[in-house]
Amino acid sequence: MIEKFSSSSQLPEEWDKVAGANIALCRENLKLLEEVNPCGQEYFVFSDDSIYAILVKYTLKINIFCYSSLRLYLPISIIGIPCSVAAPGYSLVGECRADVREYVRSLKGAKVILNAAEDLCCLGFTKGNTLPSCVMDIKWSSFDEYLLGLRSHYRYRFKKALKKTEGISAELLSGEFDQRLYNLYEQVYERSAYKLEKLSIDFFRKAKADIAVFVESGKPIAFVQYRVVDSKMLFLFGGLEYSQNQKYNLYQNMLLFLVKAAIEAGCTSLDLGQTAEEIKCKLGASLKEKQLYVHHSNRLINWLVTRFIGVLSYSNKDIELKVFKD
Repeated sequence: MIEKFSSSSQLPEEWDKVAGANIALCRENLKLLEEVNPCGQEYFVFSDDSIYAILVKYTLKINIFCYSSLRLYLPISIIGIPCSVAAPGYSLVGECRADVREYVRSLKGAKVILNAAEDLCCLGFTKGNTLPSCVMDIKWSSFDEYLLGLRSHYRYRFKKALKKTEGISAELLSGEFDQRLYNLYEQVYERSAYKLEKLSIDFFRKAKADIAVFVESGKPIAFVQYRVVDSKMLFLFGGLEYSQNQKYNLYQNMLLFLVKAAIEAGCTSLDLGQTAEEIKCKLGASLKEKQLYVHHSNRLINWLVTRFIGVLSYSNKDIELKVFKD
């Protein structure tokens, strides 16, 4: 049986159980995204005696060649989270996937399953790559221990970066997320090479997450938004004043702040999200590849998709670094 819902408030309680550790897929987060980023969200529950699959679908007009220099904006049905995070917009807990396959294939026009794992290879879609996640295992009891574990080249570089922010305070936001902070997020969004959704200021005001603000002479020049769930820290979004980036080495210091915060929070892992893979790998993160699956209801267009999936896919970078002494 397949049930469709137009509001997260209608979803059965069992939805969150099937979503599991994927907090982006939980009803609370989906309700927030309905409020701050409405884009025709629909929710699907596949069940027999119990739920064996759930998924979120929304529609967005995007550049289908976002991983290349080409530009062509088309409305796409996306199976994913309507928020630019690395989490998938589906969960499969049962072995039977025929209903899921047939439903998604039956959608008219173009559809893309984002941030997928290999467990969807049975869908028969054309498989490509999307941006990998950068994940760091946390195995240090202090930030100083982390720095000591680095090879000398990286330790020198990071200490030099940290020294640039000696006159800058980094404090948890206690008041409202204001327009000045939102402007920092907009700077990052506008410079992003892989644009999807642009979040509204209300997302940052309402999301259950911590925000640390970097302040110089009373003025915010950067922030990081993150959340800790089950001893795992997730870096959600950030913003920075690009005119000050080089002076204070802001982006690298934002990432180092997250490493330190994850260690102090007793986390076992830190998910630094997608993009900027090289600088994150230099911190000690590893790349976790993600797939996308593409299908079009028009046979000719779908054949073209199979032939030219490389143009629609992200070209994974071969990054091999020895960051730590051991």
